[in-house]
Amino acid sequence: MNFDYYIAEVICGGLKHLKKIQHILPAWQEGESEEVAQKRWDGILDDITYTFEKAMDIMDHDLIYVPSKDWTEELYQKNLKITEEMNEKYYDKNDKKYEVMIKDEVDRYERGWKFFQTYFFSLWD
Repeated sequence: MNFDYYIAEVICGGLKHLKKIQHILPAWQEGESEEVAQKRWDGILDDITYTFEKAMDIMDHDLIYVPSKDWTEELYQKNLKITEEMNEKYYDKNDKKYEVMIKDEVDRYERGWKFFQTYFFSLWD
């Protein structure tokens, strides 16, 4: 296992645990109710967790990621064709298969990285 994978796995597990036991709301904005702030903070933690889960899939070569600045429908279709061919060649119907991230997934993945950077010093309880 690579160190980057290990780090992603630890962060992902830690974020899931933090969400369960958290007592702080670092994303609380002025004038916002506690309920709204909690919902928004949970969404931020979910997006960061999603990012690290997808990072592990990318490192496992099960998922193709194209950065949003390079993402086009044409490139998506090209990668989709490649993954379909690989799935037919290497996998049975019940096995995990290669996938390509759609644009919404790419956007969420990148948003999670930004949230991780923004709220890094708030990941405590």
